[in-house]
Amino acid sequence: AGMAYGNLGYSHHAIQDIAILRTMPRITVLSPADPGETRSCVRWLSSNPGPSYLRIGKAGEPDLHPPVDRIDIPILIEDGGREDAIVACGSILKIALDWANSFVSQQKPAVISIPMVKPITAVSIQLLTQYHRIIVLEEHVSEGGLYSALAESLPNYIKMNRYALSDTNIHLAGSQKWLLDKSGMSENPIFTKERGFV
Repeated sequence: AGMAYGNLGYSHHAIQDIAILRTMPRITVLSPADPGETRSCVRWLSSNPGPSYLRIGKAGEPDLHPPVDRIDIPILIEDGGREDAIVACGSILKIALDWANSFVSQQKPAVISIPMVKPITAVSIQLLTQYHRIIVLEEHVSEGGLYSALAESLPNYIKMNRYALSDTNIHLAGSQKWLLDKSGMSENPIFTKERGFV
């Protein structure tokens, strides 16, 4: 998934896959963030047979949170109140947690994992509409991924922004972390002191 095979270059990146697969009718698209979510996704798929795509990394991803039973709703990883939330899918959740933990004087944003990118369920929409501002972090090009799925589903009054991969760095090869840094995914705060988006 993403740029886990970064050293092998652009031909080995999977950074448009969610956009492509979301166009397929009645397909389930899953992007777990860690081994625990992956196990939950496999159990869900075995209980819900049908067209599906499981997007998994191959970079020795660590466990990021305790295992959960349900992957069809957003998973609250860190509670930060109801103002701001960082939402991610896949192993880039680790960077979302790093960003949230960089807050010192301000209230931290909530951190949410969304392993089920398609469909975005009614329960997911209800849970996410609790937040006033949402930033989506994804290891995917900006078009057609998790941000697009949420923007198509959430009400317009929720302020949304995204950090996604730039398509200007496709000529580069290097480690996954180095490529993410080159794409502007460094571990920096994403809200100003006024609680707006940078």
